[in-house]
Amino acid sequence: MNTAPTDAERRAALIACERLIAEEVPYAPVFFAIRTQLVHPSVRGWRNNAVQQIDWRELSVEAPK
Repeated sequence: MNTAPTDAERRAALIACERLIAEEVPYAPVFFAIRTQLVHPSVRGWRNNAVQQIDWRELSVEAPK
């Protein structure tokens, strides 16, 4: 039988399943949000963004003086 006869038994079964999943399922992060960029001061048009995508069309390098 795949069903519990009362609400209390269903709730207890759900809590037990959630606990088992939380303890037994392996977890591996897919995305690491911490990342740094070192950009030389002569680079113009650089914009930091959350997904670390670079818009190369807006970048330029200032000529040395």
